[in-house]
Amino acid sequence: MNKYLLTIVLSFACFASSLHAQHPGAKSAISFNAVLFDYYSPSIDELIGDDFLTTGAKIAYHRNLAKGLNLEIPLKLATVQLPIEGLTGEVTNNRTLLNLDAIGQLQFFKKKNVFVPYLTAGIGGVFIEDEDFDFQVPLGGGLDIKLLEGIYLMARSEYRISFADNRNNLNHHFGLKAILDKGGSPIVPPVTVTPPDSDGDGIVDAEDDCPQVAGLAAFKGCPDTDNDGIADKNDDCPTVAGLRGFNGCPDTDNDGIPDPKDNCPNEVGPPSNNGCPVVVLDTDNDGIPDDQDACPTIAGSRQMNGCPDSDGDGIPDPEDSCPRAAGPLSNNGCPVTELNEEDKETLNFAAQNIQFETNSASIKTVSYTVLDKVLDILQRYPNFNVAINGHTDSVGNSAYNQSLSERRAKSCYDYLLGKGITSNRMNFKGYGESQPIADNKTAAGQKVNRRVEFVLTPQ
Repeated sequence: MNKYLLTIVLSFACFASSLHAQHPGAKSAISFNAVLFDYYSPSIDELIGDDFLTTGAKIAYHRNLAKGLNLEIPLKLATVQLPIEGLTGEVTNNRTLLNLDAIGQLQFFKKKNVFVPYLTAGIGGVFIEDEDFDFQVPLGGGLDIKLLEGIYLMARSEYRISFADNRNNLNHHFGLKAILDKGGSPIVPPVTVTPPDSDGDGIVDAEDDCPQVAGLAAFKGCPDTDNDGIADKNDDCPTVAGLRGFNGCPDTDNDGIPDPKDNCPNEVGPPSNNGCPVVVLDTDNDGIPDDQDACPTIAGSRQMNGCPDSDGDGIPDPEDSCPRAAGPLSNNGCPVTELNEEDKETLNFAAQNIQFETNSASIKTVSYTVLDKVLDILQRYPNFNVAINGHTDSVGNSAYNQSLSERRAKSCYDYLLGKGITSNRMNFKGYGESQPIADNKTAAGQKVNRRVEFVLTPQ
């Protein structure tokens, strides 16, 4: 909340300041309003009482852009009541709201008139506590009533179209507006004299170490032809990108010898052999010399000290009790046939704690850590397959619930697929409301029934 409040308040201050600087001859004003918020009426057909109406405060900066056209930048702060989705007449507890808009105002009469009606339209950003950030389009109309010279009574109503589900709302504004200035002459910038820049690189000659050759500010006006971060005047190889440790020259084979001093610049070799490779014995032709190869007669990888890992489980064959079947080190390289209790508890936790957007198969970002725990288990049990089963509660249409459970199960499938779990190890299926594990007549039971289960079985 503090981060959003600071960001929106700073944005309001910076935008208002920039408007004042860009339009020195235009009129500006500031207003203070009480605001009546109604998130209930546009979303619920049956009105019950009036305790869903809440009040807040608004401060706004106004700027005249052209005849009859103004720009308003309002900042609102309030606590609001929000309707609960699917429950007629029910509202949430108070939620903190912070709102910043940019609104155009089209007037129908001149400012000097006592009554000045107008229409408004714009775009705004809304932060509501415990809700996602929301963009809204306010449309409305209002009336300014002149009380004194430069002082107006304001009244306005807005219908706000929300980009979020079930969040269209009404705002009613009542307050005062004061004109801050009556305009003035545009500011004329002072005449400045530009110092000479002979090479036209944007660095004046007095500060340019290479005033006759265009260069970069990072090198005090000198060029870096090969873009290796070393100015040409300090680069032994100015036309070929190289390393600072070799005064700008490359080391193509990465053997620690710069190319100009390397007799074999494209082959790794020691300084004792002028950068050329030394012929060594490698019986199995795996690129690892026999004197460094734990399995000199069988081709292997450097990661396994020259030995093969036939089942790809990260354990070299000589140390693997089951070299043809993948298994963890904790089981001497042999496949595990049963999950431990801790991993079973993790899968049970995941089934109840993967969250989706309301009436959607879109996984909330807070659930990625839960899915990553399932991913870790699948990586540690490579000989297990997983069935991903989606379930819903019984609220709503059963056909829709069946489709929703399938789409949610597929979303989890796609997430794990994107993390490297192959499709031949996974399948997904939706069961809708057909397999409840709790009473669907209670909210607690419905919550338990909304789940995605991960069932692991040995291959």
